[in-house]
Amino acid sequence: MTVRSDISTKRSGPLDIWGGSWRLMIIPVLLCMILPIGVSAFMFRNDTAHTGVYNDGGTRPNDVLLWNYSFGGFQYLNASEFTYIMDNSTYASPAVVNGVVYEGSLGNHMAAFNAMTGEKLWDREFDGDIHASPAVVNNVVYFTSYDNKLYALNTNDGSDYWAAANIEAAGHSSPAVVNNVVYVGSDNGKIFAFNAATGSSIWQNRTNTTPMGIDAKMHSSPAVVGNVVYIGSENGDVYALNATTGVGVWNYTTGGPVLSSPAVADGVVYVGSNDDNLYALDAANGDYLWAYDTFNGVQSSPAVAGDRVYVGDNDGDVIAINISTHVPEWTFTNPTNRIVSSPAFANGIVYVGSYDGKIYAIHASNGTEYWNYATTGGPNTQPDLFQSSGGKWCRVHWRRGRQYQFVRNW
Repeated sequence: MTVRSDISTKRSGPLDIWGGSWRLMIIPVLLCMILPIGVSAFMFRNDTAHTGVYNDGGTRPNDVLLWNYSFGGFQYLNASEFTYIMDNSTYASPAVVNGVVYEGSLGNHMAAFNAMTGEKLWDREFDGDIHASPAVVNNVVYFTSYDNKLYALNTNDGSDYWAAANIEAAGHSSPAVVNNVVYVGSDNGKIFAFNAATGSSIWQNRTNTTPMGIDAKMHSSPAVVGNVVYIGSENGDVYALNATTGVGVWNYTTGGPVLSSPAVADGVVYVGSNDDNLYALDAANGDYLWAYDTFNGVQSSPAVAGDRVYVGDNDGDVIAINISTHVPEWTFTNPTNRIVSSPAFANGIVYVGSYDGKIYAIHASNGTEYWNYATTGGPNTQPDLFQSSGGKWCRVHWRRGRQYQFVRNW
């Protein structure tokens, strides 16, 4: 019997909490995907700018279950001591490319599934938990692990594309792949750039002067726009680095840890902070443009669509803020449960998960509920969306290692 401890492994949950405190929650990872046929959600937040905007082909999913898959069980040895015998939970948002779902688990597995049927196509086991979403580009799956590695696997069979690259610490950050370069953060406070074809190091840059402590991981994932890499750090800063050289362009200091991943649209960087604010910064120089105080921490990553930015907060709100006036146009409130899930926007609907165990579909025009689906836990990552022939899908995969798929046929 193998006994593992959250505290001894310094395993970190999705809310900047390490150790076992989050283990008391039932926390599913929630994902809905809606893209037109032939289009894929190939990385976290759908694109390299992390806008969280998707094309659903003009149709909308409902909450009818299609299939589910379990990565395995979860079993405590001693819940009060936060020790456990097995943990196959899933935190990462899957990538869906060419009809295949790619997803990792805390049980050290990365697997590929047929998106229509849920059939498992291949499965690889590694030496560390997989917390972050994979990126799938040019038939290669890129992802980080708790064994301090960045992996690259062939999509057809899960075999190694190149030998794993060293990122020097555990990985919570999801890779962005742009112009044959993989950009990713690490829990030692560094940003890395690797050659996507060979895995060779191009550059690395520490985003703070001292290594991250055990209670300050780098959860933020890089956005890459216009040869600049944008990322948040749990030292409270938002950074912009030259994508070619890794040299710092600017940094902006917020009043709290930044777990939120930046979204970049029309020359503006939008990002949340645990100081309760959603910030809008000039993408060119990092100048403060405006901020909206949500009165609670913002760990949700914003979606930017049209003239609004959509974001969740730890007080249970989803807020639609007008980009021009900086004033909310509506607030959808779940008064008893936080929303760290990152909203996804498609065809006039905002999709988001909540700690009340539900995924919500909200009308983007006025903030009224379109539908919700109740699970038995609290979704914490963003819905993403995709479409396959014959149906529009919305998938939920759970913290306890189970994932669910919903479909709407037309």
